[in-house]
Amino acid sequence: MTFWKITGIVYGFNEKEILRKIVTRNKIITIGSGKSYPLFKSDTKQFVDFLKSEVTELKIKDEWDLWAEKGYLIWAYRINTVLLVLVPLVTIIISIIEGGKPKKLLLVFVILPKLIIYQFVMAGKIKKNRSI
Repeated sequence: MTFWKITGIVYGFNEKEILRKIVTRNKIITIGSGKSYPLFKSDTKQFVDFLKSEVTELKIKDEWDLWAEKGYLIWAYRINTVLLVLVPLVTIIISIIEGGKPKKLLLVFVILPKLIIYQFVMAGKIKKNRSI
């Protein structure tokens, strides 16, 4: 494969050091395991820097951008909004019914922060894609 055929690269959802896909004019090449190792982080950075110098119209995206292009992100945002309301509500109702055991409330503190972070990330990506 020659480098002039590469049109874009795709990073993982939350980590800019894990390269997930290389996009060519007619193919998407999926890369890698789900784990990030220090050796691969430096290799990824060197490879991306090399591509930036060789490919003039290189598009750098992350998985959130791909979801937005496919139309999945708005649905994920809506589902996440519903979960942000239902998870605390259901957890509190269940803990009241079962006698207020604090172990049930731990679920809220484990899941809720991640849902809130995803909500802000998705809202930013949706706003960015609408302005383009």
